Amino acid sequence: MEWPELGAKVTAELLEDRNPSLCKILWKNLPIETIQSHCAVSGDAMYACHNIVADVEPEWVETFEDKKEYWGNMPVDRLRGYVRFSTMGSIWGISVVWGDEFTEPVPFAPVAKVKDEDMETLRIVGRRVRDDMLFFNKYYRLIVRRKE
Repeated sequence: MEWPELGAKVTAELLEDRNPSLCKILWKNLPIETIQSHCAVSGDAMYACHNIVADVEPEWVETFEDKKEYWGNMPVDRLRGYVRFSTMGSIWGISVVWGDEFTEPVPFAPVAKVKDEDMETLRIVGRRVRDDMLFFNKYYRLIVRRKE
């Protein structure tokens, strides 16, 4: 994942053991170039739309809707650095939790995990994307591609 205007990149490894069908669709459609946005009401997460539509369901999904203890207090340690990918081309097309606060109990079907050594870069990018979007209405490009 790369944000060219920020001079930042992180590497995420595919989780083919969890969601092989989604990983296959993602891999097949790379590179993806889109606009990075911030989950303004959900906490420390970023999302990006894409135009990939595929009739595929994830093999593994963790849900939180029925777990009232997580509403407004998601288990961020279990979510941080994981990349989600929806094949509906929706607003939640590609998303990643980058920080310490995430409040929305959304279904979670990961396709990749940002490498531990890149987590600080992900945090820096997440803060910058959040602040620039919310305070200055500035957006950045996101490029998701195979590692060069």
